[in-house]
Amino acid sequence: MPEGDVAPLSLEGIFGPHGVLVSTAQSNKSDLRDVALYYPYRARAECSLDVASVFEYFGGDYFEFGSDGMGTFRNFLTAFDIFDHSTRFSDTRFYAFDIFGKTTNDDAHSKIDPEYFPAWANGSSNKLEEAHNYICGHGIMVDQCFVRPGYFQETLTDEFKAQYLGEGRKIGYAFLDCNITSSYETVFDFIFELMGKDSAIYMDEYFVNKDVPVLFASFSERLLRERGLASYFMRNAGGFGALFRLMPAP
Repeated sequence: MPEGDVAPLSLEGIFGPHGVLVSTAQSNKSDLRDVALYYPYRARAECSLDVASVFEYFGGDYFEFGSDGMGTFRNFLTAFDIFDHSTRFSDTRFYAFDIFGKTTNDDAHSKIDPEYFPAWANGSSNKLEEAHNYICGHGIMVDQCFVRPGYFQETLTDEFKAQYLGEGRKIGYAFLDCNITSSYETVFDFIFELMGKDSAIYMDEYFVNKDVPVLFASFSERLLRERGLASYFMRNAGGFGALFRLMPAP
C-alpha cells in the first residue's frame, strides 16, 4: 500500500482486541457512512434472528409496517429460513405495508402529518416494482410474500382484518417501523386481535418517539385485560428500537 494511504475500515473491525472502538481519525467518509449504516441495520437483523431462534418459534405470519427499501423484510425471510421454519411452517405469509411512493403532496392522508408524508411522494423510481424485485431476488418463500401499497388507513381495513381472522390466521412477528405517532396508533389498533398467543412485536422508534412507549403501554394493558397476554421486554436495537415477546399471563 502506498505510504499515506489508509486501509478501508472493516465493517466488522470497528472493535479493537479488547472491545474498544478503534480510531477512525484516518478513515474516509465513505467507510464511516458504511459503518454508521451497518450498526443499526445489523441491530434490526439480530432482532429477526432472536425471534426465530431464542425460543421455539411459535408460528404465525410476519407483518411489517413501514417496509420502504425492504431490507428488514428480507431480514426475517432469511432468519425464518436459517432455522428451517420454511419447512415446519410452510403456509406462513409475509406482509409488507407501506405507501411505496403512492402519495401526492395534497391528498387527504398527507394532511395527517403535512411535514412527513410529502417527503415520501412519488419519485423517479417505482418503489412498488422495486419491492417486488427485492422479494424475487431474495428467493425465499416468494409466493407467500404480499406487498400492500397505500396509507395504513387504506390498507389496514376492518374488511381485511375480518377476512384474516376468518381464515384462522395469526401474527407471529409484528415489525413496526411507523415513524410517526398517528401511524403507530393505527397499527396498534389493527393488530390487537391478530397477535398470536405466543408472538413478538418490535417498534423501531420505541426510544426516539416519546409517544411510542406510552402507546405500547396502553396496548399492553389492554392485551392483558382483554386477551390475557403479558408483554415481556426481550432486547433493544441500538438506541432506537425495542423487541417484546407476548405470552399468556401466568
